[in-house]
Amino acid sequence: MKSSNLTDKSVVDLQAELDEIIAWFQTGEVNLDEVEQKYQQGLEIAKELKTRIAKIENNIHDIKESLDKDS
Repeated sequence: MKSSNLTDKSVVDLQAELDEIIAWFQTGEVNLDEVEQKYQQGLEIAKELKTRIAKIENNIHDIKESLDKDS
């Protein structure tokens, strides 16, 4: 999965993809030929989600500070 594809997707869509990958691993019927690819996809998605969530948290913090200054 290319990073550019990840940046075009919403947080909700990325979370859904990560959930699908996790479910795939949990089935117990894992295709060994796909393990590395799925694992790498999961890591890339998790990294993108972590980055996006950090940005969202920072934005919320900035908004809160701005509101606190105005009151």
